[in-house]
Amino acid sequence: MQEILKLYIKNLPGWRTKRKPVVFISDDWGDNRIRSEDDYHKLIESGIPVDKSIHTKYGALASQSDLYNLFEILTRFKDKTGRNVVITPFVIMTNPDFDKIRSDRFEKYHYEIFTETIKNSYRGEETLKAWEDGIEAGIFLPELHGREHFNVPQWLKFLKMGDKNLLKAFEFHYAYLRTYDMKVNPVYAFYFDNQNDFEFLNESLKDGVRLFQETFKRNPTVFNPPNGMFHNMFYKQLAESGIQSVNTKHFRLQPDTRGGITRKHFRFGHVSDEGIIHFVSNCAFEPASWDYKGIGKTLKQVEVAFNCGKPALINTHRVNFIGSRNKSVSNKSLTELALLIQAMINKWPDIEFLGAGEFVTLLKMSA
Repeated sequence: MQEILKLYIKNLPGWRTKRKPVVFISDDWGDNRIRSEDDYHKLIESGIPVDKSIHTKYGALASQSDLYNLFEILTRFKDKTGRNVVITPFVIMTNPDFDKIRSDRFEKYHYEIFTETIKNSYRGEETLKAWEDGIEAGIFLPELHGREHFNVPQWLKFLKMGDKNLLKAFEFHYAYLRTYDMKVNPVYAFYFDNQNDFEFLNESLKDGVRLFQETFKRNPTVFNPPNGMFHNMFYKQLAESGIQSVNTKHFRLQPDTRGGITRKHFRFGHVSDEGIIHFVSNCAFEPASWDYKGIGKTLKQVEVAFNCGKPALINTHRVNFIGSRNKSVSNKSLTELALLIQAMINKWPDIEFLGAGEFVTLLKMSA
């Protein structure tokens, strides 16, 4: 009862709708956190516990078969309008170019756009064709997750200082290790505590939008900050870049600019001074997680959302649908996804499947 009460408290404030939109939000696409199985095992041998997180134990770039297996589930079902299920991959646009960073003695950051990372992987051209097929079918509609998923200024700082653990992780192409003196976990890409770091991150946000435009031939509509940490100081750049909305948590972590972290509350439909409209993720579906116990929890979250006049905004990370490292993970996730979708259609036959950008259009029209 306490958990259900928390769900109602989270969903009651803000914008409402009589419709029942369902939006699958999926983070981390494009991010190449573990470059190879050999790197993975060498990291563990070096004492870096990458086996303790599903994102490094199972995560990888999506293959052609990963994508087509996911698309098969999405096209198996339709809503009341005849629309297939839609998933919005929030895309990390680049991965670090470790060789160039090393050659510059960690003084300058270099990256490789994720499409090049994919192209250089096994059957990469076929994988990129699968991305195009999903987009063309209207079931795989990308939005922006950032240029990088990790905190570049903090990382370079400690690499230049010669941190032995970080240099060991670097040797095996891993940028997510938190060393003892780091103020925050590296996954908080938009943490900063000085003007120089802010300016670097603000420029990376602008560059991420440019790369998105060049890759997908359109502007991103929604920005979803990596691991949820962000600051209003970046909103001017968002607005100038044509981004209309931020996907946020009920309470967002944000740097206080002096080395600490604060929390800021958001409600559905909150509009910033720059005109950026917010929507709050209110459901989760993570079948690859070690504590997953079936679709019941997600269905209850969807029910509360609809009872409060809110859409069902269902977070589901990329790792759930990756089978190249462990096929049983994606097999289980796809089975559970089909069960979840069928259960939602059975219980709420008037649901509507939308991409995150399409939902923002609805939100802005009625906010």
